[in-house]
Amino acid sequence: MNNLSHIKIEPGTNKNFGLVFSVVFGLFFSYKYLVHSEISYIALIICLIFLGLALFLPKLLAPFNLVWFKFGLLLGAITSPIIMAIVFFILITPIAIFFRLKGRDILKLNKNHDSLWTNMENKKLDMTKQF
Repeated sequence: MNNLSHIKIEPGTNKNFGLVFSVVFGLFFSYKYLVHSEISYIALIICLIFLGLALFLPKLLAPFNLVWFKFGLLLGAITSPIIMAIVFFILITPIAIFFRLKGRDILKLNKNHDSLWTNMENKKLDMTKQF
């Protein structure tokens, strides 16, 4: 199923995990305070807990970091094929249908030749303007 199964993906450091979640909850606290003029003590406490653990005891964040990492892998395994299917059916399929209706064969699949080699004898090549 997956050709990349031999690549080992490791989670980020516990300190970075704690700092990121501290920033996320700090932003949530700031949003609630600035937009709604409410003080969210829960968001502030969680922000300070993550900040303290990240700076002083990052090993305590290891189980949370691992769960978050596994959740990210699961989310990636689910959403990537869905997004690729959406891109294929919304972008690639209409272009292919348009080319077929126009009778254009970019890959030259419908030619009945012995070889797919392009004859270049009658074509002039100018190598001065390649790009």
